[in-house]
Amino acid sequence: PDSSDEVSAPPAPSRRPSILVVVLAGLAALVTFGIAAEDRREVPNEIVPRPFAAPAGPWLGTTLEGAGTFTDLVEWRGALIGVGSGLRVDSVPFAWRSEDGTQWSPSTGTWEPGDLITGVEQHGSGLIAVGYRLVDPFDGPGTAAIPRVWRSDDGDGWAPIETNGLPASAVITDFAHLDGLLVAAGWDGPAVLEPLAPPPEAAAARVWTSRNGVDWADATPENATWIVDVRATDDDVVLSGSHNGQASVWRGMESFELSSNQDPTFDGYAAVASTDTAEGTLVIVRLIRDVEGITSLWKVDDDEWTRIEVEGRPDSAGWLRAIDGDLFGGPGFTRSIYPGGPEMWVSDDGEEWIGVEVTGGPSPWPPSIVTTMTEYGGDLLALGSRGGQPTIWRLTER
Repeated sequence: PDSSDEVSAPPAPSRRPSILVVVLAGLAALVTFGIAAEDRREVPNEIVPRPFAAPAGPWLGTTLEGAGTFTDLVEWRGALIGVGSGLRVDSVPFAWRSEDGTQWSPSTGTWEPGDLITGVEQHGSGLIAVGYRLVDPFDGPGTAAIPRVWRSDDGDGWAPIETNGLPASAVITDFAHLDGLLVAAGWDGPAVLEPLAPPPEAAAARVWTSRNGVDWADATPENATWIVDVRATDDDVVLSGSHNGQASVWRGMESFELSSNQDPTFDGYAAVASTDTAEGTLVIVRLIRDVEGITSLWKVDDDEWTRIEVEGRPDSAGWLRAIDGDLFGGPGFTRSIYPGGPEMWVSDDGEEWIGVEVTGGPSPWPPSIVTTMTEYGGDLLALGSRGGQPTIWRLTER
């Protein structure tokens, strides 16, 4: 059909609101704004805290040559020095150095089969490392051991030190440094093949101090059953261990006084590791003879021990670190025991703990273990081993 046959569409209704509608809408907006403004005046300007979360992001693992697990770490002259020990009883230890936390180079040392490095500290213009050597034949809990102390002037080459004052059968298991004072802990007597195990019945707990790494003096607290952890604070050195079978904490420098211990109802426990928080000293505790046993956490304020009711809990008690207000914990150096749970745990208050898998899987293979933590250049570094090889994991996004 032509255009004359088309029917014109009716005009569209107007969409402009009437004056009454506009006025009513304006009044409503003013009322709403007034109520909202009044609400803002009544409600304080508070920031709602976010729930605590573990550091998240990809952990970049670097597996180094050799065999064994890192046991300790120190920052020295802007570099990181990591030391460790082999998993075989006749292994030799190792040391690695990094200027940036990413690239690592091996150090050389005059080490012998059976040597273990259990701690490293800055001292004077150089570094001091301590440990012990298992002496062949390796006879289980009756294995003989001798103390070992090494020095490095540059972090690259290590040589043993001839010492005075250490018993011929001294086993040095932990180490700290404060204001020129070196403090080593362990025991005098036979060694054990599994480093996480307590000393044999025939051994006696010992603490030694030195100003030069050569001459050592006995500073063992009275009635100490086992000194497990040695840690330097801003003011003194803290020892954690067992006193007459009860978990205990000592403080001091050249000599150590019992700061506090648990209620006698907890006989048989040993403090394993501690760290200071704003609310007091936090101590992780396990049964003295149970390497993989259930742990408990305590807040120590003066002489009072308060058990912390926790959500989640580090499965194994080996170390605690406070980094940027957060608490990290995990297992100690081990030859034969790999925890089945997360490789480390993190908390912001000691009450809620979250497991962290640095390998990104619930059952990683080969097995991994994290034995120490630090922060360097804004990154978190976790050191330990994977598949029996020294490994470093680095978290850059958090």
